Amino acid sequence: MKNKKFNSFLKFALSHQAQKSPNHQGFVIPVILGFGLFMLLVAIMMITRSGDDKVTAILQKQTAESLGITETGFSRSIETLSTGNNGAFLKKNYDPINPNTDKPYLGPSSTDEWTGGTTIQTTVSNGGCDGSSSGTITVPLPTNLLNGTTDNGQYTLLAYRYDDVNDKGTFILQGNAILRDAEGNEETVATSRIQTTIDIVDREKILPQSFPGLFMEDIIKLGNNDMNATSADPSSIICAECEISDPDTDCVDGVPTEDAIHEEAMGANPGAELVNVTPKLGRPNLPSVPTPSGNEIALGRPGCPGGDADITALPRAGDTPNTTGTLNDIPAYEYTVECLKINGTNNLTVTTTDYPVHIYLIGDGASMTIGGQGSLFHVGDFGEFAIFGKQDDGTDDTNQTISLNGGGNSQFFVFAPDAEVGISGGAFDPCDMGGVVWAEVWDGSSGTGVDYCIPEGAAAALGAAFGLDFERVGLTTRTFQHSSIIEWTRKEAN
Repeated sequence: MKNKKFNSFLKFALSHQAQKSPNHQGFVIPVILGFGLFMLLVAIMMITRSGDDKVTAILQKQTAESLGITETGFSRSIETLSTGNNGAFLKKNYDPINPNTDKPYLGPSSTDEWTGGTTIQTTVSNGGCDGSSSGTITVPLPTNLLNGTTDNGQYTLLAYRYDDVNDKGTFILQGNAILRDAEGNEETVATSRIQTTIDIVDREKILPQSFPGLFMEDIIKLGNNDMNATSADPSSIICAECEISDPDTDCVDGVPTEDAIHEEAMGANPGAELVNVTPKLGRPNLPSVPTPSGNEIALGRPGCPGGDADITALPRAGDTPNTTGTLNDIPAYEYTVECLKINGTNNLTVTTTDYPVHIYLIGDGASMTIGGQGSLFHVGDFGEFAIFGKQDDGTDDTNQTISLNGGGNSQFFVFAPDAEVGISGGAFDPCDMGGVVWAEVWDGSSGTGVDYCIPEGAAAALGAAFGLDFERVGLTTRTFQHSSIIEWTRKEAN
């Protein structure tokens, strides 16, 4: 509409000028040419401005793409560092020299603790495969940690620094948006760089299926013992000091094979079976062994020289459960013994349908023996009947002994860190006895074909009976976890 009015005005002006100056009609042509030149300049300016706007839009899009590529790289780096044992790198530094500034990206001096890999502490033993039981796991640098590609570009993790004072980790990453032509040639069209900081937290990770249905500090001699668990709740048998005999044949990539652990390190005879049970070497994170509350019933030496007659049932008539100072504040019958022995054909039946029963072996030389033709029977649920010994004195010698003949429904928990434990049993199906045993030496039962069963839900049952420290038991590795981003800064790419 404005152009139409302007053209009308121009036509009127030119006509009027021609009427006023009939002798100057040649003036019209220069005016028209001047106006045409003006319009041409305006058109050129508009076209140029339109092109600039288009270029600016393209550059903004490419910059946004490069920033997105950089953030994708950070997300992938965090995902990689959260996988397996890779969190070990969160407490190591990687800060090479920036070629554009001849200075490190983050710190005062260049450092590279990543390229050669790193190690983490673990309670898993390699059983002597590398000539030691070092308690460390080597963690190689993940191949995709330092760089990667996306559909429209590539990213690089330029540097990482760990602040051991404040437990924070800082990353610098760069992303390049790449333009590819039909022939596959590439050109970097935009670059972005970001700096991010996260919190780092130490954690102890319990390895899967490492709750010990059987743990011995020094020696396991399985012999003909079969070890069983359910498919719904697999378990393990673990020995801390056991070692394989021939690293050349028993180890693969510095790790002992399960057959070597079972047969060589733990002395299982050919034909001894493991059903849903994995043999492992290492030292699980056991809790402290419980001690009597101070209100226990002293049994002395029943069935032993100088003691009273055999005890055939616990609790006895007239025994009173302790209601104060007990484990996990659960009322229980607590007994202490120096020596407990069942002789001949007598049996010991422990009934826990009303209250748990805890037997404590007191002092060096204490023992509990169910011998002869007698058997140990337990009436109740697993976790309600427990036998506790003394804390290990740190020597290779055992100072207490537990030897049990089991019955088909015997389920017990033995925690005796300074004891040698052995079991024997009859032809019960499917189990001669069952439970969880943590001690120093497993021996005295290798000549018998005992079917030993680790109860389903054993860990949870011990946690309910004695506290979560008894449930959260297993081989562990030290690991590191991270928070979400606590600082994010866009940096100049130089």
